Amino acid sequence: MNQNQINRLIEKAEAIAYFLELDPEQQDKLWPLIPKGIRSTIMLLDAIGEQPKTYEELAVELECHETTISQKLNIMAKFMAIELENDTAYAPSKHGGRPRRVAKFE
Repeated sequence: MNQNQINRLIEKAEAIAYFLELDPEQQDKLWPLIPKGIRSTIMLLDAIGEQPKTYEELAVELECHETTISQKLNIMAKFMAIELENDTAYAPSKHGGRPRRVAKFE
Protein backbone atom coordinates (compact mmCIF):
# COMPACT_ATOMS: atom_id res chain seq x y z
CA MET A 1 0.00 0.00 0.00
CA ASN A 2 1.55 3.29 -1.04
CA GLN A 3 1.14 6.70 0.58
CA ASN A 4 -1.52 7.73 -1.96
CA GLN A 5 -3.63 4.69 -1.05
CA ILE A 6 -3.15 5.43 2.65
CA ASN A 7 -4.27 9.04 2.17
CA ARG A 8 -7.38 7.92 0.24
CA LEU A 9 -8.27 5.45 2.98
CA ILE A 10 -7.95 8.16 5.63
CA GLU A 11 -10.17 10.44 3.55
CA LYS A 12 -12.75 7.66 3.15
CA ALA A 13 -12.82 6.47 6.77
CA GLU A 14 -15.91 8.50 7.70
CA ALA A 15 -17.73 7.36 4.58
CA ILE A 16 -16.89 3.75 5.39
CA ALA A 17 -18.26 4.17 8.92
CA TYR A 18 -21.41 5.76 7.50
CA PHE A 19 -21.84 2.95 4.96
CA LEU A 20 -21.63 0.36 7.72
CA GLU A 21 -24.51 2.05 9.55
CA LEU A 22 -26.82 1.89 6.52
CA ASP A 23 -29.68 -0.54 6.16
CA PRO A 24 -28.58 -3.77 4.41
CA GLU A 25 -30.80 -2.99 1.41
CA GLN A 26 -29.13 0.41 0.99
CA GLN A 27 -25.70 -1.20 1.33
CA ASP A 28 -26.55 -3.72 -1.38
CA LYS A 29 -27.55 -0.94 -3.78
CA LEU A 30 -24.39 1.07 -3.13
CA TRP A 31 -21.92 -1.84 -3.09
CA PRO A 32 -21.24 -1.90 -6.87
CA LEU A 33 -20.45 1.83 -6.80
CA ILE A 34 -17.76 1.54 -4.13
CA PRO A 35 -14.14 1.40 -5.33
CA LYS A 36 -12.37 -1.96 -4.97
CA GLY A 37 -9.93 -0.75 -2.29
CA ILE A 38 -12.75 0.56 -0.11
CA ARG A 39 -14.77 -2.64 -0.60
CA SER A 40 -11.77 -4.65 0.58
CA THR A 41 -11.54 -2.45 3.67
CA ILE A 42 -15.22 -3.03 4.43
CA MET A 43 -14.71 -6.77 3.94
CA LEU A 44 -11.76 -6.58 6.34
CA LEU A 45 -13.93 -4.91 8.96
CA ASP A 46 -16.56 -7.60 8.44
CA ALA A 47 -13.93 -10.28 8.97
CA ILE A 48 -12.87 -9.06 12.43
CA GLY A 49 -16.30 -8.81 13.99
CA GLU A 50 -17.15 -12.11 15.60
CA GLN A 51 -13.82 -12.89 17.19
CA PRO A 52 -10.24 -11.68 17.14
CA LYS A 53 -8.27 -12.86 14.12
CA THR A 54 -4.60 -12.69 13.34
CA TYR A 55 -3.31 -10.66 10.43
CA GLU A 56 -2.24 -13.95 8.86
CA GLU A 57 -5.78 -15.38 9.10
CA LEU A 58 -7.19 -12.18 7.65
CA ALA A 59 -4.65 -12.16 4.81
CA VAL A 60 -5.61 -15.72 3.85
CA GLU A 61 -9.34 -15.02 4.12
CA LEU A 62 -9.16 -11.79 2.08
CA GLU A 63 -6.41 -12.95 -0.28
CA CYS A 64 -4.05 -10.06 0.37
CA HIS A 65 -0.74 -9.42 2.13
CA GLU A 66 -0.44 -9.22 5.92
CA THR A 67 1.22 -5.81 5.60
CA THR A 68 -1.83 -4.47 3.77
CA ILE A 69 -4.04 -5.85 6.55
CA SER A 70 -1.88 -4.18 9.19
CA GLN A 71 -1.79 -0.83 7.41
CA LYS A 72 -5.54 -0.72 6.81
CA LEU A 73 -6.35 -1.70 10.39
CA ASN A 74 -3.96 0.87 11.86
CA ILE A 75 -5.57 3.61 9.78
CA MET A 76 -9.14 2.51 10.53
CA ALA A 77 -8.39 2.15 14.26
CA LYS A 78 -8.00 5.93 14.36
CA PHE A 79 -11.64 6.35 13.31
CA MET A 80 -13.38 3.19 14.53
CA ALA A 81 -13.43 1.01 17.62
CA ILE A 82 -10.94 -1.61 16.54
CA GLU A 83 -8.83 -3.40 19.11
CA LEU A 84 -5.32 -4.17 17.86
CA GLU A 85 -3.00 -6.37 19.89
CA ASN A 86 0.29 -7.72 18.56
CA ASP A 87 -0.82 -9.37 15.34
CA THR A 88 -4.55 -9.71 16.07
CA ALA A 89 -7.54 -7.45 15.48
CA TYR A 90 -11.10 -7.32 16.77
CA ALA A 91 -14.00 -4.91 16.28
CA PRO A 92 -16.72 -5.51 18.91
CA SER A 93 -20.14 -3.95 18.27
CA LYS A 94 -22.19 -1.45 20.19
CA HIS A 95 -24.79 -1.10 17.45
CA GLY A 96 -27.73 -3.36 16.88
CA GLY A 97 -29.33 -3.34 13.49
CA ARG A 98 -27.99 -5.40 10.67
CA PRO A 99 -26.80 -8.81 11.81
CA ARG A 100 -23.61 -8.55 9.78
CA ARG A 101 -21.88 -11.72 8.73
CA VAL A 102 -18.96 -10.83 10.97
CA ALA A 103 -18.36 -7.13 11.57
CA LYS A 104 -19.31 -5.58 14.86
CA PHE A 105 -18.29 -2.17 16.20
CA GLU A 106 -18.12 -0.72 19.72
